[in-house]
Amino acid sequence: MGLLIRQHYPSMVTYASVTSPPWMWDHFYAAKDSEFGTVTARIKAEFWDFFRCDEGFEDRAARVQDKVYRFRLSDMYHETRLQCIINYSTDVLGQVVRKADARTRTLTKEQYLLQCPDWCARHCLC
Repeated sequence: MGLLIRQHYPSMVTYASVTSPPWMWDHFYAAKDSEFGTVTARIKAEFWDFFRCDEGFEDRAARVQDKVYRFRLSDMYHETRLQCIINYSTDVLGQVVRKADARTRTLTKEQYLLQCPDWCARHCLC
């Protein structure tokens, strides 16, 4: 599920009259997709290309799927922050930093932007 979110990350979206990166799963509902209508519809459809749901459980599966995507998106941003710190420490400072140590560190905005995650690299903000 996290892979599908990263693969179809929509860049900037307009949600509630505000244009910003998609910080919440609801923002993905506002992101347009030429083939599926919305990015969420594409992500969910591609998920079901690989999995099947027992008949009669489709509504329940959709609710669970939505909850998991919300969690995965939040987790993705958290993990990306840690990976940026680890990569910056290695690439720029020449230091090996473990994940536990990365949790206690922060970078400046400029330092974060030097370590653009691969799933975001195709977007002009990174």
